[in-house]
Amino acid sequence: MFNTSDETAEITKALVTAQLDMPPAVSNKRGYEKHQSNDVSGKKPRVYADINAVLRAVRPTLSQHGIAIIQGPSVSVSDAACTLVSVVTRLNHTSGEWMESTCYIRAKDDSAWSIGSAITYARRYGLVAMTGCVCAGETIDDDAEDAQFGVKEDGAVVTLKKPKGYDAWQKSLLNMTSAKDLAKAFRDAKASPQAMRQFLAATQETWFTNHRTKLEANDADV
Repeated sequence: MFNTSDETAEITKALVTAQLDMPPAVSNKRGYEKHQSNDVSGKKPRVYADINAVLRAVRPTLSQHGIAIIQGPSVSVSDAACTLVSVVTRLNHTSGEWMESTCYIRAKDDSAWSIGSAITYARRYGLVAMTGCVCAGETIDDDAEDAQFGVKEDGAVVTLKKPKGYDAWQKSLLNMTSAKDLAKAFRDAKASPQAMRQFLAATQETWFTNHRTKLEANDADV
């Protein structure tokens, strides 16, 4: 179910820009589909970005564009065989405009663990759907995608290789003297290809945030 405020021009404009700025969520977990049998020998696990990885990717960018995330869960137990969990994901803009969608998930049973798991699942998928967030390296089924994203399985964590040309790209950003130019370069597909932005998000390097903060302060003084 999808609903919006009467007017959506401002929040739509903000989302367009936010999605250009938004780095991919980095897949950081792996597991097996629930419909698979307990015998997983020889089967390749599904790689995915958990709710925390998605939030790390979307929340800072949405906040910069005046958009807040609100998620509200509810549980309905119709009988012993059906526990339905729903999560409303709402994007609120500073203009007062909003968009929201509801994701429904059937929990395995009425235990706290099953309900909590279903809520997390619904939060993740609702957030990805509402923001258009890209989950890089998710559900890796072939070597081509492995090579494209530089993803390898390492225990329960997915690690990333530094993309070719990353150091030169970083240097070009550090040489910029305006926060507006920095933001434009970061949105520019040629100046900041997806692999670069993905690696930056995965390693959570502080140089970008510190440099942007410094440039924003300089711009404010002009």
